[in-house]
Amino acid sequence: MEIPLAVLKGLADVGVFTPSGINDDIRKDLCDPNDPFLAVDNPGAREIDDAIRIRKQRGGHLLQVAVVDGAQLSERSDLVDSAIEHGDAAYWAPQDDPMLPGNVVNQLELRRPNRKHRATVIQRPYDIYGEPAGDTVIIPAYVRTATITTARLGKILYSDPDMRAARDFVLTQTHRNKPRAADDEIPTGNKAYNTGNHATNTCMVLANISVAEWMEERGIPSIRRIYDGIRRAGYAATSGTHTGVRAKRDVPYTHFTSPLRRPADLIEHLQIGHFQAGGEQGILYSSSDLEDRIAQFGNPHGGFGAAS
Repeated sequence: MEIPLAVLKGLADVGVFTPSGINDDIRKDLCDPNDPFLAVDNPGAREIDDAIRIRKQRGGHLLQVAVVDGAQLSERSDLVDSAIEHGDAAYWAPQDDPMLPGNVVNQLELRRPNRKHRATVIQRPYDIYGEPAGDTVIIPAYVRTATITTARLGKILYSDPDMRAARDFVLTQTHRNKPRAADDEIPTGNKAYNTGNHATNTCMVLANISVAEWMEERGIPSIRRIYDGIRRAGYAATSGTHTGVRAKRDVPYTHFTSPLRRPADLIEHLQIGHFQAGGEQGILYSSSDLEDRIAQFGNPHGGFGAAS
């Protein structure tokens, strides 16, 4: 994609960035110093925009996925427009070619452990079989995080007793309809990384499904990630489903968990943020508007890797 000069200049110099306080009046404090959300990524990673917390509860587990609240950009249409023009459908954007300016990312990302971060938390209970056991709740929130590498997560899932709930939850998702206890082997090397990566991806996929279903139930136009198992995956403002994610059935699916890296995610955050701020009158984008936005960033990586 050819990047307009004005966009490149905007990425280099945006001046002082002040996040919007949209929905701060209803933002819930979910900070727990003894149980922070875990922001999982590789060493040296930037744009840390999601974190997970899994709690044991009666009859199953409660999954909470905290994502940088992209609606904090709602008062900066210049940044939104440049992000959409500059970004694309690829999650692994080059580190020297970010979607948003560095000073914006630094203020928003979920990196600092001693700071209350504005986030959107996707919360849903699951039963012992890994099936949804209640409705999705999407919460404007304040959260505290602890950063951890992917490989380290893979190790502590099996070595730290406090991670038992998270470990068991991931296993129920991996072995659906077969609740099982974790084995005692502590993974090392590539196995540790793969274990941590699988756990993180599992939570992100579930969060994206939950957001798509939540938006559909409320009649909020959204950008769907469409994949039928035959054609390459792509985006559309339709009610299509996704067969490639870890689910027993075709599900509505969107991209929501990476608003600092993908334009589709950022657009969904703006859409939900405005809806929560103003109810039905807060719809920001119509389906036609979303199709126009999709055309701007396109689907250059529509078939990359797994269909997620």
